[in-house]
Amino acid sequence: MSFWPIGPLAKRAGLVFIRRTFGNDAVYKLAVREYFGYLVAKRFNIEWYMEGGRTRTGKLRPPRFGLLHYLVRAISDGRADDVILVPTSIVYDQLQEVGAIAAETTGAAKKAEGLRWLADYVRAQRRNVGSVRVRFGEPLSLREALREAGEGGAQLEKVAFAVCDGINRATP
Repeated sequence: MSFWPIGPLAKRAGLVFIRRTFGNDAVYKLAVREYFGYLVAKRFNIEWYMEGGRTRTGKLRPPRFGLLHYLVRAISDGRADDVILVPTSIVYDQLQEVGAIAAETTGAAKKAEGLRWLADYVRAQRRNVGSVRVRFGEPLSLREALREAGEGGAQLEKVAFAVCDGINRATP
C-alpha cells in the first residue's frame, strides 16, 4: 500500500510502513526498535495486527512477536512505565477479496498492488457485502501480563496468547 497516492496520504495520517520480515538486517531492526521506543515514550497510540489475521475458518493465525518484543523492550529500558494492550476483533460478513483468496489457494499467483488494483478495489466497494463488527476486549497491562507470564523463554508467547485470547473473547 506504500504506492502513490495511498502511501503519501497514509504517511501523513500517521501510518508507518514496516517490512514484513527483517531478516538479518540489524540496522533495520535497531531503527524499528528505537522508533517503537520513541512512540511508547511519547505515549502515542499504536495499532498493529499481532495475530496476522484470521484463517478462512475464522481461527486466529499464530501471533507474530516482533513488535510486541519491542514494546516489552521499551518498558524494560525505562522508556515507559506501562503499555495498555486492547484486544480488538474486526469481523466482516464477507470480504471483497474472496475470489482472489480462493484463486491463490488453488495455486494462482497473487496479483501485484498498484494503481489498477486500487481502481478495481474502489469500484468493488460499491457493492454491499454485509456488515463489519468491531468489538474491544478487556484491556491488558503489558507490565502485569509480563509479571503473570513469569520469567523464561516463553514469557513473550504467554503474553501474546493472552492478547489473542482477548481477541477471541471479543469476537462475535
